[in-house]
Amino acid sequence: MIDFKSLRVIVCVLSVLLIMSCEDVVFLEDISEDTITVLAPADGAQVINSNVNFNWEGIEGASGYKLQVAEPNFEQANQIVVDTIASTISFFSILPSGDYEWRIKGINDSYQTEYSIQSFKVIED
Repeated sequence: MIDFKSLRVIVCVLSVLLIMSCEDVVFLEDISEDTITVLAPADGAQVINSNVNFNWEGIEGASGYKLQVAEPNFEQANQIVVDTIASTISFFSILPSGDYEWRIKGINDSYQTEYSIQSFKVIED
């Protein structure tokens, strides 16, 4: 039979475990109303020689950024050429000549922002 002291210890241990498992949910920042500011390539940009550096401003509370690139755009995508999670505020890719649209959103374990979308073109020098 469990005595009162043992029961009290069990309840305390279970309470601590419950609080620790909920800690991430309680302390994650709601980023769903934030907007990612795109730096480059800007809307309508022309990138020369297929070396594309994607850059954006980070937001507080994001643990990563979902980046996608579609050819020629997301509404009529022939293909999604990049689909990745970046942990920094930049990403490099080599793309052949053509029209593209890229989008980026901030994410954490519980929330995400809306996508910020830009169009650009890769041209040969």
